[in-house]
Amino acid sequence: MESPNVIPPSSLLILWPGDHPPMAEEVRVRLAEWGQTAPEMGSEGPEETLWSFWLELAERPTSFFVWCERVSDTHKMLLDYVHWRSPEQRRQATQCLWMVGLEGPISMKEPTADYQLQLRLCEAISRDWSPVIFDASALVYRSADDIRLLTEAQTPPRKSSLFSIHKVRSTPEGAVPASYWVHTHGLERAGIPDLEILSVPQPLLGASCELLDAVADLWIEFGTPDAEISFAIGNSLEIAWRPWQAMAAELGTYDVGGREYRGPQYGHCGLRAVLVEPNQTPEGRVVWEPPISLLRRVSRAETTLYKTVQESKRMARLARERWGVFGILFASPHPESWRFAIKLNFPMDDDPRHGEHLWFDVVGIRPGEVLGRLVSIPSHVKRQSLSGTTWHELKKLSDWRIVTPAGVFDPENAAALLEERSALSMA
Repeated sequence: MESPNVIPPSSLLILWPGDHPPMAEEVRVRLAEWGQTAPEMGSEGPEETLWSFWLELAERPTSFFVWCERVSDTHKMLLDYVHWRSPEQRRQATQCLWMVGLEGPISMKEPTADYQLQLRLCEAISRDWSPVIFDASALVYRSADDIRLLTEAQTPPRKSSLFSIHKVRSTPEGAVPASYWVHTHGLERAGIPDLEILSVPQPLLGASCELLDAVADLWIEFGTPDAEISFAIGNSLEIAWRPWQAMAAELGTYDVGGREYRGPQYGHCGLRAVLVEPNQTPEGRVVWEPPISLLRRVSRAETTLYKTVQESKRMARLARERWGVFGILFASPHPESWRFAIKLNFPMDDDPRHGEHLWFDVVGIRPGEVLGRLVSIPSHVKRQSLSGTTWHELKKLSDWRIVTPAGVFDPENAAALLEERSALSMA
């Protein structure tokens, strides 16, 4: 399938505290180091817009549209879904009367790098004044702390930062078993369809999110395959997709994911792909059904989904860039329930040009090396060479995790554990 003719821009909205809106000239000054701003558009913008202008970036042929208008009731309603760090942050956000919008294209070649750039422009505008930024393309609010984690690294964020995943219950409340319509918002701006899975059983929700993440990664790098043609997402793992219109036509109008849910006000129309797997009826007819059997396989610990070479390299760069966070948390006093793990890349025995990535529990750390105990099952590397607890060079590092009762932290978000530790030490 070819990319859509018209790719929607990436749209971010900066909530502005205080009773008075920011002046256009004030925002221009904050953006001066990034590029050149065009004259204010004045009455040419929409009626509800207070002011607007274009920003031409200095080092790349990209333009962003910047504007200011009042916060709408719809945006205020969505604030109920934000995970606030404090009651004060929530109070400040809900009292915002104005917002500054920043809208522009992101490239299909490096969408996360362009998205990170757009977030940095938002930081330049808000200067830590804004309590929250609304990603209108992904229908998700990001706090100032979230933005900082995505922008402070030299390495662009993972592709999942481009979209949010929504889970809508498709069975009546209290019904057992429960099932969900799982779908994304935000991928269209990267030039691929937003993704959906219908009728996901509750125990497989985690696997469905992992599957959506893997498919998005593959499609962004390699393009969208043809509809109703199976494609590989892992070793002996294949799936297909159908346009949402074809799947909705087989549902009742008011069924979850049906026509009643597809109005433009919900953001569930446009370019959307429903992931399916083919099954044959006794008569030999092919029917397309939710990929439940595949999700069960994805949920198993031994199942590995494909990652693109680009994503593997990105993860390795970020893991090394933020290795200091891992080291500090490992060396500092921490709960015994925390588990520290690293992924190392070893040349394959039969083809040293390629590597196999294996997980180890971390037992010790010293400069340039880590003491690890193998937990993965190698397929292409001799197990006896990695058995026991062994020192390994950090140049093999490709990823790391810190598993805690509160969740799993990786190079993208583990800095939050440092902040939590600092807060506890000061209490």
